[in-house]
Amino acid sequence: IRSFANLRGTDPGFRADRVLGLHFAVDRATHGSTDPEVWRYLVRLIDRVQSTPGVQSAAVVNRLPMAGQTQTQQIEFEGRGINVNTDARSASPAYFRTLGIPLLAGRAFRDDDTADRPPVGILDDRVARQVFGNESPLGKRFRETSGSPWVEIVGVVGHIRHEGLDRDLRPQVYWPYAQRTQDRVAMVVKTAGDPAGMTPAIRAAIREVDSNQPLYDVYPMSEFIARTLLAQRLNLVLMGSFAGLALLLASLG
Repeated sequence: IRSFANLRGTDPGFRADRVLGLHFAVDRATHGSTDPEVWRYLVRLIDRVQSTPGVQSAAVVNRLPMAGQTQTQQIEFEGRGINVNTDARSASPAYFRTLGIPLLAGRAFRDDDTADRPPVGILDDRVARQVFGNESPLGKRFRETSGSPWVEIVGVVGHIRHEGLDRDLRPQVYWPYAQRTQDRVAMVVKTAGDPAGMTPAIRAAIREVDSNQPLYDVYPMSEFIARTLLAQRLNLVLMGSFAGLALLLASLG
């Protein structure tokens, strides 16, 4: 019981309260075959959701933390001779603010970090310390080990737990969604009140942009976190049941 309570008290590195998470896939046959066309569609969705009464901010990312999905990339850093296995995410400018992920140095992504501009990226503080120590990583460059173009580091954010409260496997690197667009999308929506109660209004806002856009896994972010504790919760119930049965048998004896 004490171990489970401690696990529930673990800080995931982001703020899940009053945040709704949802998933969808972009149909390129409908919204355009090129990445800039897909990004323009996502901007329309974000803008429409943000204009909904009761919504404070909205953003997209290719995979939500705690949602059971990972995307790893080997990153090399210019002039450092070191490769790091990271958990990679494409994120829109308001992602860090919407989830309450602290910006520790530099800047967040901007609307003008588009595909026609020089590539930029953001590191979490764990990989920044691992590679650069006490030196500022801002202005330094990294790239995928496959030999893709160099990316300038423009910011450092706090490390978060992507896999679950009981697992903390890799540091994170973030790309602007406009520069690394993906078809499978997750949206996070910060609300003024109960996020579950905002679900119908947010669904309606998305249908105004595309009435045929299907959504799935629409839950408050607190429920995504709770899902990662199901196995531990089951163990707790089983152990408690057996302990109660043992106490009953001992009392009868």
